[in-house]
Amino acid sequence: MKRVVITLAVFGLAAATLSSGVASAVAPTNPADLTVTPAGTKKAEATWSDWKVIQPSAVFDAYWITADDDSSFTPFTADRGRFVDDAASRSVIFDDLNAGTTYYFAVYAVDYTNDGAVVVPPTGTAASTPIGYSVAAGSTLTINASKAVVLTGKPTTLYGALTDSSGAPIRSGTIELTRDVYPYGDGSVSDTVQIDDGGKWTQNYTPLINTRYAATYSPPTGIGGWTRVVTVEVRKKISIAVDPGTTVAGGTLVTFTGTLGGDPAFLGGVRACLQRLTGSWGSLKCVDVDVSGSYLIKFSPGASADGKYRVYSGMGQAYGDSWSRTKTLTVT
Repeated sequence: MKRVVITLAVFGLAAATLSSGVASAVAPTNPADLTVTPAGTKKAEATWSDWKVIQPSAVFDAYWITADDDSSFTPFTADRGRFVDDAASRSVIFDDLNAGTTYYFAVYAVDYTNDGAVVVPPTGTAASTPIGYSVAAGSTLTINASKAVVLTGKPTTLYGALTDSSGAPIRSGTIELTRDVYPYGDGSVSDTVQIDDGGKWTQNYTPLINTRYAATYSPPTGIGGWTRVVTVEVRKKISIAVDPGTTVAGGTLVTFTGTLGGDPAFLGGVRACLQRLTGSWGSLKCVDVDVSGSYLIKFSPGASADGKYRVYSGMGQAYGDSWSRTKTLTVT
């Protein structure tokens, strides 16, 4: 059979470029041992055995691997597909999969002809029969935080539930819960968390800096499940001192000094603001903090400047918005 060089799109293959089959891709047998396993968030890996070893008489040029959430697909109408050369590694990763969805995977032996690619079915089977077939179950995994912002040293509880594609609880197994502390992407730490009899899970943490959390469920086969990313912000303590005191004559220069909690290495460009409570907290004056995370704010209150004051900081990307305890200023 004459071989031709053809270029085929991975997705949305046009029927005109391929020989369409007449039989459904669904097959009850799996002679090539097609196996689907979780490969991370929104990903699954399909692997299969060497068809030239299993059926030495087969003459074909490549493998065509498909995945679809509808079991009625045919070889070249599947939502997703990849060509793999017959001499290449027999492994394909599909990405951008949907959570809570069962996918139907198939692998075909195909031959390149002048008319396109045609399926070479196993000996004695109908046209368009795959050499391997697998139903890859999906699941839905959720994640929530009992507190999205915590004061440093205080805990938050991460919790969620695991269900199958029908919405029924998965009542056993484990999930992998990862935490990525600021600066994000420098490496995450994973914990194994047990699913309870109701399909639920919980885990407590006491973060010291803003932390992102996510979870994955990776059963031995199938799509598995994954969550969105949840960020828990950490408020730091801001110290405050008032000089010469909280009772002063109008026009007296008052200094507010203190230190922002947290690692000074993450406080570059951060500002500290003196705020007064007048129905809501409003900023009067802001200054840059120094390299040690300290601030000095000078303020001369007028005769009607009695009230409650505090120092507030947005704290940059590493920490949540934070503020000091309140000081009541009396102007005589």
